[in-house]
Amino acid sequence: MMMMMMMMMVMMMVVVVVMMMMMMMMMMMMMMMMMMMMMMMMMMMMMMMMMMMMMMMMMMTTTTMKMMMMMLMMMMMMMMMMMMMMMMMMMMMMMMMMMMMMINTHLISLVSCQFKHVRLVRPCIWTNQICKSLFINR
Repeated sequence: MMMMMMMMMVMMMVVVVVMMMMMMMMMMMMMMMMMMMMMMMMMMMMMMMMMMMMMMMMMMTTTTMKMMMMMLMMMMMMMMMMMMMMMMMMMMMMMMMMMMMMINTHLISLVSCQFKHVRLVRPCIWTNQICKSLFINR
């Protein structure tokens, strides 16, 4: 039992470290990473719970108790599935947002170019500002 717990803890630590590394690498994906970290933690917790339940089930004798445990396990499984789904969704959303932002800035730069023929330096400054504002807003 203790061994199991230790293993779990180690795994959690590893995951966290990896996540941190990723964060360092890409600051843009900060939010996403945070979400993922949260989800991972949740998952780990669920796993732990399930392990505990398994252990308990081994010890139990009465059928009713066993049944109840089974039910609980099922619930846990469902929860985990949900977490997975959520994670995927989050990823998708983030990606979409990134794409949109990119496209937006480009479009704006183009438009500004058309409007201000005289100052050609203007658009890039413009886009910069817009980028900043977007990030701050988000």
